[in-house]
Amino acid sequence: MNARRITLIILTLTLAMSACLAQAQQDEKEALRKRFEARDPAVQQLKNQGKVGETYLGYLEVRPGQSLDEQGQATFDQENADRRRLYQIIAKEQNTAAENVGRRAAQRNFARAATGHWLKGEREGWYQKK
Repeated sequence: MNARRITLIILTLTLAMSACLAQAQQDEKEALRKRFEARDPAVQQLKNQGKVGETYLGYLEVRPGQSLDEQGQATFDQENADRRRLYQIIAKEQNTAAENVGRRAAQRNFARAATGHWLKGEREGWYQKK
């Protein structure tokens, strides 16, 4: 086999692997979306109770003086783990850091937050949305 043919084979295999990886990431993003959607009522309940709030990094945080029962803790842990994974996937797609993706998500989460929900800004700390 000549070098040109080997190069063509390697390029073809690389493109095929890239396509498979892209599809796998799309499938994982869809699975994450479904989990977020299914878990949203429980997350909203924790927010409505004032037990957790959104942070400027794009994650939920338990508010000072609050505690979660076993179910609430499981919801909290699953939500943050899935957010972390989604931010990693998007960061790889956009060739940026997952922290940057999380901060952009936080801006959307703050804008969408309901009146009375708790938010934790980078400078201002905890405050309730008015």
